[in-house]
Amino acid sequence: MLHTFVVGLGRSGEGLHLPSLATARAQDPALFAPGPVVGFDPFRDPVEGVLTVDSPEEAVRHAPPASTVVHLCTPPRLRSGPLERLARPGYRRFIVEKPLAPDLVGLAAVARLRRRWGPDITVTTQWLDSALTRRLRAARRGRIFGELRSVTVLKHKPRFTRTERVPGRPTAFDVELPHALAVVVSLAGGADIASAALEDTVTDRIRLPRMGRARLDSAHHCGVRSRIDSDLPRPYASAASRWSSTASWSPATTRAAGPTTPPS
Repeated sequence: MLHTFVVGLGRSGEGLHLPSLATARAQDPALFAPGPVVGFDPFRDPVEGVLTVDSPEEAVRHAPPASTVVHLCTPPRLRSGPLERLARPGYRRFIVEKPLAPDLVGLAAVARLRRRWGPDITVTTQWLDSALTRRLRAARRGRIFGELRSVTVLKHKPRFTRTERVPGRPTAFDVELPHALAVVVSLAGGADIASAALEDTVTDRIRLPRMGRARLDSAHHCGVRSRIDSDLPRPYASAASRWSSTASWSPATTRAAGPTTPPS
């Protein structure tokens, strides 16, 4: 049985990880140690149902490092510092919110920590376990529709009011694209960036730099081309995944909410 320690009780920690943990505990309680989830966030008030501690060092008394999974839900710019502070008292199992690092400098810092402390780090990539992704991987492996030629992922999600209210992501590339990129790489393998574009969100009241539309075109080493397109200022949500192959087959799934859906 494992204890759970959530570091960062903002939208990801409180809004996503805690509900998922509650669902997992209800489905298989034997996986979890008795008692509440332990939480640490010096910038938030206590959360109902969470045993809040004042420091990672205090958490050791309630969530022993040898039998604890840490959910690191801090903003991307705060990764290596919290990881090192948590590694010092012995924590080694981590589930980290995407992206793992905001840039190459941050990624290098995490790499140094891994060499020094040897943590087991898993980045949240729930799209990799979706029913659609499993179907696409099976079709790719079986070559049922021939050889893969291209992949396009469209993920438009209105969030300009949330970005204005709670800034945290440095660019639109850090919001929806990491999920989609994980799926594309799992289908087509490693790649080089062919081109990228980034826009601001602009309304009659505000301008949010680098938090508008983001597009990433990649050339995969196997010859496949991919495009990921995410439009955060769009007033309604929609999602689609398409690919083309030598058999000209193009599966697609689309979810759309009409313009009356309040943006977040």
